[in-house]
Amino acid sequence: TFAKNMGLKNLVTAEENPSKNDESYSFSIGGLTKGATVLEMANAYATIANQGVYVEPKLYTKVVDKDGKEILNNNSSTAKVVMKESTAYMLTSCLEEVVKTGTAAGYVRMKNGMAVAGKTGNTDNDIDQWFCGYTPYYTCAVWSGYDNNEKLPDYARNFHKALWKKVMTRIHEGLPSKEFEKPASVEKLSVCEETGLLPRAG
Repeated sequence: TFAKNMGLKNLVTAEENPSKNDESYSFSIGGLTKGATVLEMANAYATIANQGVYVEPKLYTKVVDKDGKEILNNNSSTAKVVMKESTAYMLTSCLEEVVKTGTAAGYVRMKNGMAVAGKTGNTDNDIDQWFCGYTPYYTCAVWSGYDNNEKLPDYARNFHKALWKKVMTRIHEGLPSKEFEKPASVEKLSVCEETGLLPRAG
């Protein structure tokens, strides 16, 4: 239910198919029966970036004819809170570490020090490569692979991260650097590396 509330609409429940469903451990690492679209992934990450508020994605806002007369309008939007803002912030904090020291380190950092959070992903034998990430301004998801499930060559293994960075660098031109906003419901404390407990005197 949580994932569906974030826009992953093609999940198969045990009720729908008891023998092949997404209610299993493999779901947590992307093992989905029907998979997810790039739009769904972008919107799920945008929900985290939006402090836990899901907004139904749309591919256009309006269509006009050659004279500028509006012929289609898509300005209505559905928004709902699907997770606590504190949960969204803690997820963002974890995803920032992926960019700073994890699997995306050195690939997707923004030049002006803009905060970036995101996650890489791949399937067996490097058939699919993903990077889904966001800044305080925008969210972008990139999938790299072949339609026929062919293995990606070695030289293309980081293409998805390079493409993400090129797109995001361009749309952030002229925007001031920002950090992710910490909600009042989250408190930062130092802990002891050895025990995981709050440090005491001595």
